[in-house]
Amino acid sequence: MTTDGFKVSYDNLAAFCDPDTLGFETTDELSPLEGTIGQERAISVLELGLDISEPGFNIFISGPPGSGRNTAIRAYVDRIAARKPNPPD
Repeated sequence: MTTDGFKVSYDNLAAFCDPDTLGFETTDELSPLEGTIGQERAISVLELGLDISEPGFNIFISGPPGSGRNTAIRAYVDRIAARKPNPPD
């Protein structure tokens, strides 16, 4: 069995994006993205965990370093906390 049937030309590997189709000149013209992209399940579970008001429950976040998990979670928790009353202690 040869691998000739699996060879792919460079033209088929390289993605090309025509800058004229983007609708902006520089990224300075774009507004920042809001929310967390592609993590609907994680956000749903986070919402559930943050709604549990009983003692003894914790939330564990994992992911590779530099993936933005701490920044995303902090922003989300800050938004939730702003809508809730301050704790008594």
